[in-house]
Amino acid sequence: MNAIFRSGGRTYEIQSTAIDSLGIALKTAGGASCPGPPSATCFGLADFRSKATLSDVTNPSSPVLLGGNLTLQMTVTDKGEPGASDSIGFTLWSGNTLVFSSSWSGAKTIESVLGGGNTVVH
Repeated sequence: MNAIFRSGGRTYEIQSTAIDSLGIALKTAGGASCPGPPSATCFGLADFRSKATLSDVTNPSSPVLLGGNLTLQMTVTDKGEPGASDSIGFTLWSGNTLVFSSSWSGAKTIESVLGGGNTVVH
């Protein structure tokens, strides 16, 4: 998994290096299991965890490694086709220290609706 994000005029890259786990479930908004496929009432949920590196790639010809052996968690919610309501969240940790969150609530990462494209969880 590769993710690029921009902050404070800089460009960063998160790269997964060793997958720890991938969990997939089909659930309603209330948390009950549902048969699928993913839709507006039966969500495809995925939780991906891996080791990762973080690099500053503002100058692509001279990337700077900012950290290794970090823990990446990526969560995805697939709400069916065409994907306009699908969401994703990224959290990066160094031990118990939060390094990056795509949208931190103060307690956890909140998934953000995709600005385009489509996720597929199956």
